[in-house]
Amino acid sequence: MTNKFVIPIVFFAAFGVGAYVWYLTQDENMQAYVEATADKLEQAARRKQQVEKPKVQTLVDVDGEPITSADVEWEYKVHVSGITDDPDLEHLSEFEVKFEGQLSPLKRRIIAGLVERKVLYRFLKRDTTFNTDDPQRYTECLTKWQEAVAANEEQQIPELQDEDRLKDRLCEQSVLLQYLDERVFSKLAVSNEEIESYYENHQDEFKEPERVLIRQILLASDLAARRVRNKLKKHNFVHYAKEKSIAPEAADGGLLGPFAKGEMPRVFDVAFDMRVYRISRIQKSTYGFHIIMPIKKYKARQMELSEVKDQVRDKLLEQKKEQAYEELLEQALATISVKTPKSLW
Repeated sequence: MTNKFVIPIVFFAAFGVGAYVWYLTQDENMQAYVEATADKLEQAARRKQQVEKPKVQTLVDVDGEPITSADVEWEYKVHVSGITDDPDLEHLSEFEVKFEGQLSPLKRRIIAGLVERKVLYRFLKRDTTFNTDDPQRYTECLTKWQEAVAANEEQQIPELQDEDRLKDRLCEQSVLLQYLDERVFSKLAVSNEEIESYYENHQDEFKEPERVLIRQILLASDLAARRVRNKLKKHNFVHYAKEKSIAPEAADGGLLGPFAKGEMPRVFDVAFDMRVYRISRIQKSTYGFHIIMPIKKYKARQMELSEVKDQVRDKLLEQKKEQAYEELLEQALATISVKTPKSLW
């Protein structure tokens, strides 16, 4: 082989070996770079997760059981989702939820409700005459819990997926209501003397205002109303109400009431100034076009005690229940330790 071929061969061989070595080196560098980048991304993700996940704080300690910020947030989200049936907390619309910063009073009430429930539950568990270990006491709440969990398979409400927390909430409420019914409210009664005394001292509550019973025909357009109005007489009003009216009570001949002024939309006030069985002119409202005929009027009067006796008894009994509940809560608060590690607001 001549020298002119040897030199190029050696050159290309050396170049090839160098290129291979460079490739291996670069491959190792690239792998190290990828691994380092992955480590940095993972660390950044962990830091972000730590930032996004708020620290759980103990807000109140009830007899050794903490009420945490996570508990309050869960109760708050349950309420906002419309799951709660607490009559003291009205459901919030999506519009209101957008202004969460203005809802601190609601969260305060949620914390107060949590403390109240926990305090009373701890208190009743100390009552040796009330067996909280009886499985039958938990039948109703466990049934509700199972129904909620089953229903959530379709709805997928995140708050309901914390099944243990939901079960504790339902069962604490259920057992507390049982305690109130059996140990507190069952002892309450309202005497006839109390009913009579309340009636005599609150006469204004039992004044029945003037009321009227009417029939009406509701039409969708002024033209349709005028066509019907031209044919109406008191003897055929029921017929046209059943045949032409688009109101829910059409099947009953348009019968509405009796009602007092202010209890119904203002369009019906005309009936109080009309004579019985006179037919009104067409009255326009947001519902449509009304034709009204009063059929009976009731004068304002003072209701007799016999008419309102049950109503008064229920009202007085409810007042006694509220008072008994407040007394029980005061007793529980005097017995159960409640500590707040930090100012709540």
